[in-house]
Amino acid sequence: MRGMTAAVCLIFVLVPRVVAAQASVGEQAPLTPHDNRPRRLSVHLAAGAAIPSGNDGAGNVQSVSIGYSPTPKLTVLVSGGRAHKLPRVRQFPDGFSREPGGTLQFVSGEVRFALRSGERVSPYVLTGAGFGVWRRNEAIAEPLTNAAHVVFSSGGLAVPLGPRLRVSGDVGFLLLVERDVPHLFLPVRAGLTWRF
Repeated sequence: MRGMTAAVCLIFVLVPRVVAAQASVGEQAPLTPHDNRPRRLSVHLAAGAAIPSGNDGAGNVQSVSIGYSPTPKLTVLVSGGRAHKLPRVRQFPDGFSREPGGTLQFVSGEVRFALRSGERVSPYVLTGAGFGVWRRNEAIAEPLTNAAHVVFSSGGLAVPLGPRLRVSGDVGFLLLVERDVPHLFLPVRAGLTWRF
């Protein structure tokens, strides 16, 4: 999480025009006198909290992505992410159950579609899949570290802050399967996108 915060601060330090937020931006940034092509590449940072669900406890999620936009509304991304789930203890009249937590580190491919293009606020949807490693917090019958498969989807809203910068927020799900055991994350995230 500290690395994500440092990366966001670095963007603001290296690019003073972002802080000024001089103009609004569309899904494809407008051309400048020194640039005769649209800005199709982007870097995406996102972080948020995971809501408890079923046997799965609360947690947090972070991701960093690099994207390419073949059209103003469509972006294809390669992502690296981390999801951490806290242990969950549930009380019953005759006892209790404890679901161990863990940390997922994964790489994925993602497709993001904006419902609007141009210089305005835009709803968007995204979906993706990937693979990674799930590490449990506690030793139980299964090994502490296992290979994992990930599928995720979400929807949200992107708001332009300048010619290259957008902030976003989304809600969705991330399904992790390791050793045929599913774990469900319900992340609520805030994000930052820088187009170049």
